[in-house]
Amino acid sequence: MPAESKRYMMRNGGQLVVECLPALGATKSFGVPGGSYLAIIDAPYDRAGERDHVLCHNEGRAIRAAMRDSAS
Repeated sequence: MPAESKRYMMRNGGQLVVECLPALGATKSFGVPGGSYLAIIDAPYDRAGERDHVLCHNEGRAIRAAMRDSAS
């Protein structure tokens, strides 16, 4: 695929969110597995090594893990 074509490739919402995280200073993300935002869960695998994504059992655990991580 020519370089010009790659420049205008379509991206999904999950890819856009993951691309914006470094601008916000995020080094880690927390979430729960599920279908409603599967694109956000899949997007970090396309950009492996840039940040950690922690999958938690439920939303409450994800929130507590994120709060603990931000306090350290």
